[in-house]
Amino acid sequence: MNGPGAAPSRLLLGVCGLLLAAAGTEAGYLSWRVHGLKKTLAQASGQSQELEHTREAMSRRWEELQGKYEQLLRDHGSLAEEKSNLVAALTHTQAQLERHRQLAAERDVLEASLKKVGEESAETLLAAKDGDKLHLVRETADLWFHCLVMLAWHGLGPDDVLAELRRREGISGIDEKQSRDKD
Repeated sequence: MNGPGAAPSRLLLGVCGLLLAAAGTEAGYLSWRVHGLKKTLAQASGQSQELEHTREAMSRRWEELQGKYEQLLRDHGSLAEEKSNLVAALTHTQAQLERHRQLAAERDVLEASLKKVGEESAETLLAAKDGDKLHLVRETADLWFHCLVMLAWHGLGPDDVLAELRRREGISGIDEKQSRDKD
C-alpha cells in the first residue's frame, strides 16, 4: 500500500482511529460516570440501611421509655404515698430531735437555777452570820429571786407558796413535818 491510493487510506485510518479514540474517551467518561453513580447509589444505600438501623434502635428505645413512663404512672400512687410517709417520718423525727434539744436546754437552765439557789442560800447564811443587815437583805433578795425563778420553772409562783403557808397556819412545825412523812 505504498501507492498513490495509500495516502488517503492512511488518512482515513488515522481519522477513524481518532474517531474511535474520541468515542473510546467518551465511552470511558460515560463508564466512569456510571461507575461513580453506582458507587454513590451504593453509599446512599449503605447510609439508608444505617439510617434504618438507627431508626429501629430509636423506635425500640422510645417504646422502652414509654413503658417506663407508663409504669411510673401506675406506681405514682404508691410512690406518692411512700413520699408522704417518708416526709411524715422525717417531720416526726425532726420534731423529736427539736424536743430533745429543748429538754436538754431546759435541764441545763434548771441545773443552773438550782446551783444559783444553793449559792444564794449559802451567801444568805453567811450574811446572817456576819450580822450586816443590809448585806443580809441583799442576799435574801437574791435568794428569793432565784427561788421565784425555780418555782416558775416548775409552773409555780408566789401564790402557791403563800397558799401552803396559809395551810400550815396554826400547826406546829413538828406536827406539819410528821404529817408530810405519812403522805
